[in-house]
Amino acid sequence: MKILKLVSIALLVMSSSIISAQEKVIHLDEVIVSSQEESEKAFDQFSNYIAFDDDFKYRYELRKSKLTNKVYYFPDTTIAKTQILKHFKKAARKSDDKDAFVKYFAQKHLHYIDSLEPGTVSGIYNTMRLTTLNGYLDGLVVLGGWD
Repeated sequence: MKILKLVSIALLVMSSSIISAQEKVIHLDEVIVSSQEESEKAFDQFSNYIAFDDDFKYRYELRKSKLTNKVYYFPDTTIAKTQILKHFKKAARKSDDKDAFVKYFAQKHLHYIDSLEPGTVSGIYNTMRLTTLNGYLDGLVVLGGWD
């Protein structure tokens, strides 16, 4: 009789642990697979938006990119939209002109900027430079006429 009770208790414990293990659900981020060509086209559109849209807001786009988890695929790398925005901002902050901006990407081996038109790169630099402290100070110098 004792053996029957021990076996029934053991079965009860095992079945409750199996049931509790089955209740765990893991939610993963949505992954969208696209071709490299589509990704490069989307990157060009996004870059043009940064370069030529007067309503571009860096902080808003950064927040939005963190929520969407958009990823761009290039021949030599795969990079998230959030990281691209951060690299654009950092490169603009560390450089005094467009050439230094492009050189930042070459030094970091981030060759996705090479696929952009020179006018787009210049527009991205100018747009992102305005969002930095040095860009803000440069704007004050121009408006105030100070040297």
